[in-house]
Amino acid sequence: MKQVSFPSSFSQALQTLKLGDAILTLCDRAQIALCILDNQRRILQTNPGFEALYGWSSSDLVGQLLDDLLVLPAGEAEMLLGLSQAPVGSSQCLELSIYCRSGDIRQAQMTADRVEREGKIYTLGVWMDITERKQAQVSLQQANETLKQKVKEQTTQLSKVVSQLRTEIGDRRRIEADLRKEREFLSAMLESVEAGIVACDANGTLNLFNRATREFHGLPAEPLPPDQWSQYYNLYRPDGRPMTMEDIPLFRALKGEVVENAEMVIAPREGTPRTLLANGRLIVDSAGQPLGAVVAMHDITQRKAAEMALRESEQALRLQAQRIEETLRDLQRTQTHLVQSEKMSSLGQLVAGIAHEINNPINFIYGNLAPASQYVEDLLHLIEQFQQHYPTPPPEIQEEIEEMDLEFVTEDLPKLVASMRVGADRIRQIVLSLRTFSRVDESECKAVDIHEGIDSTLMILQNRLKAKAGQIAIQLVKEYGNLPKVECYAGQLNQVFMNLLSNAIDALEERDSERSVEAIAQEPSQITITTRSLSESAIAIHIRDNGPGISASVQEHIFSPFFTTKPVGKGTGLGLSISYQIVVDRHGGRMECLSEAGRGTEFIIEIPACQSKSLPEAVA
Repeated sequence: MKQVSFPSSFSQALQTLKLGDAILTLCDRAQIALCILDNQRRILQTNPGFEALYGWSSSDLVGQLLDDLLVLPAGEAEMLLGLSQAPVGSSQCLELSIYCRSGDIRQAQMTADRVEREGKIYTLGVWMDITERKQAQVSLQQANETLKQKVKEQTTQLSKVVSQLRTEIGDRRRIEADLRKEREFLSAMLESVEAGIVACDANGTLNLFNRATREFHGLPAEPLPPDQWSQYYNLYRPDGRPMTMEDIPLFRALKGEVVENAEMVIAPREGTPRTLLANGRLIVDSAGQPLGAVVAMHDITQRKAAEMALRESEQALRLQAQRIEETLRDLQRTQTHLVQSEKMSSLGQLVAGIAHEINNPINFIYGNLAPASQYVEDLLHLIEQFQQHYPTPPPEIQEEIEEMDLEFVTEDLPKLVASMRVGADRIRQIVLSLRTFSRVDESECKAVDIHEGIDSTLMILQNRLKAKAGQIAIQLVKEYGNLPKVECYAGQLNQVFMNLLSNAIDALEERDSERSVEAIAQEPSQITITTRSLSESAIAIHIRDNGPGISASVQEHIFSPFFTTKPVGKGTGLGLSISYQIVVDRHGGRMECLSEAGRGTEFIIEIPACQSKSLPEAVA
């Protein structure tokens, strides 16, 4: 492979021109790595920053393919081919993985700009992994010192020295010409890069604004002191506040700070504000003395706009998700309410129908009991009269009297009729309780006796409260206070009483199934119902059991729809949720659960006595 070489005195020639020195120092001290490629991607030249970053000197790389330095996954080889085919004036930003001389692999961002010089096309690569530069080359200074020493020591050989000087002056002129071309080349490259580069000397005087920087500001570099930079160039912080002198990245770098990814906003007098990401540092000479500072700025306006749009989109989606969640909760509450309402409506209609069907025949029986009782009395009186007048009946009649035990029948028949009357009364009371519980004809809010609703519910649950085989009855304690008539939806409140009492009975039965008869007798299961007036406009109902209680974790979800601790098929998880809605939403009341594991459970219901009034804030 043919190698391309540059004069060994390239650095010496740069030292002779101040502008070349400034450009070289700018690139070296700012840790900007540069490489120049020909159209076949061969490396023609690299700066010391490249060696500082990756360990490769220019002599190691001249004539080598850039591809050989890179780790190229599938697909990136075509990307480099496109780099060689890009038109003059175009700029590409590539993310590459590069081998260091040490064998390490480092990630780098290369801004590749296509430029033309003396009819040839080059690629200028600016590597964004910025490191410290090599010390400015001092070979030219050393040559000058050597020349001075020779003049002092060899004054007698003036003509030889003059001849030598003429030769060196000629060489210098040729080097200066080469340097001028390189300086113009480097200036053209800095002007062509898309990153904004700005530099100042040690006194803070701006001495470099490349093309990109001038486009950002819309203004040229002016010899202004640092305390006027912010106002003149319209520099702002990301939050919109004007930058102070201490905020400006170039001033921070001048004070010795390594500036990394500092955000700033430039608002030109004409045009759209731009958000920039700045990186910079102090420039020092070989002795460590400050020469100035340099900052490279990258336009991230579009990225910030995309981030803002993303945040707004996320916020909109979050609000939409919140609305959907609220809608789902409303639908869930509506569903549970409809399910339970339909269930209780069907139950109410069934209970009312049964009560009606039972009531008709029992009225018929009850209505016939009075004449039947009279008939029995008349017949018994007739038998008594017959026995008085005919004490000795014929043998056939006497045999029949003994067979039927007439004396016992005469004594037991009135008791039998009386027992039938008591049974009929009991059935009529049950029918009345069923009607009171169902209240299918009372869908409106009416003033009712709360105690009647509780008693009717207890009548229906009487079979579950009484003793069963091998078990002891659940004790019922009623502590009724003096309550006024309460405006309410009676059928719905009866549903609440039914849910709470049924749950209490379930809990007590489950516990008693694991206890012996002796243990139950020593501490019988008990349900206590207490009612009291809270004020002239509110009442409270307490339903308390001495069962196993409810844990704190379960209490957190006790009124949630479909939450149940019962086995599958034993509970729907709707009872307490619907009860809570009936008390709180339907009647404007309060409902709470007080329980402690192992010490029983108490449900407290508080409702206004009149629906036109609200519940008091503080209730004793």
